[in-house]
Amino acid sequence: MGKVIDVNGEITTTALLLPVAKTANFDGTGVDISGYDGILKCTVAMGAIAGTDTPKLVGKIMHSDNDSDYTDVTGAVFPDITAASKTHSIGVDTRVCKKYIRLTGTITGTNPSFTIASVFSGQKQYL
Repeated sequence: MGKVIDVNGEITTTALLLPVAKTANFDGTGVDISGYDGILKCTVAMGAIAGTDTPKLVGKIMHSDNDSDYTDVTGAVFPDITAASKTHSIGVDTRVCKKYIRLTGTITGTNPSFTIASVFSGQKQYL
């Protein structure tokens, strides 16, 4: 018998990155998504942004079988973040992902600082 999707269950939300100020490139903590099925809605929420030379953050979702060796999830890149108090969301398909995902960010500019948080929401499965 295959897996059954709990269509009456609630959507759950899990943190990829708790609110924090980032001033350099970063890798978030891996989160096990093996209990999810379908599309995850991954969201980044921006607070304050500081710096000169147009500070920019490029965020993307990466995945891994072992929570150690990560590669990009094809197409799972957020729009360039250059403005404070904005949210951006992308969909990530669990059927093409490995067991763990994380948020990774590349930061550019002079003396940049980005206050950022990230979560994903999705439907849990049961067997």
